[in-house]
Amino acid sequence: MHEFKPDKARTAAAYHAGVLKDPKQRSYISNTGHVFLFGPDLAEQWERIFEYQQGKCAACGLPRRRDELDLDHVKGNTKLTRCECYGQMLNDVNAPACFGVRLICTMDVRKPGYKPDGCHSRKHGREVRSDRKERRAAGNQS
Repeated sequence: MHEFKPDKARTAAAYHAGVLKDPKQRSYISNTGHVFLFGPDLAEQWERIFEYQQGKCAACGLPRRRDELDLDHVKGNTKLTRCECYGQMLNDVNAPACFGVRLICTMDVRKPGYKPDGCHSRKHGREVRSDRKERRAAGNQS
């Protein structure tokens, strides 16, 4: 698990250089060079991936609008091991570039572009029904 711990020096340098911009400073670069992004850093990465994929789903290849796509973690089983790398070169020069995320058809029923047979729904065998805030709000309205 050591490889996913923040590299404090590289992370500080990235914030100082303006590469990382999250005002809460939650984004970081790990000891092995993986990036873990939050807030505006994640939004910026999402846009870079959208442009690179030319608005197409990485799974089925169909053109999609922004509201029809989800960020899909290709690797990692836990929050701590799911990086947001996209073509990120790692510290090991012999390792291939890391592509830890991609954009695929949404599984979020709240999005206008939701389709029950979308690629993300098929991958996980489920759909997103609501988030915690919505469930809590619904519970408090009784």
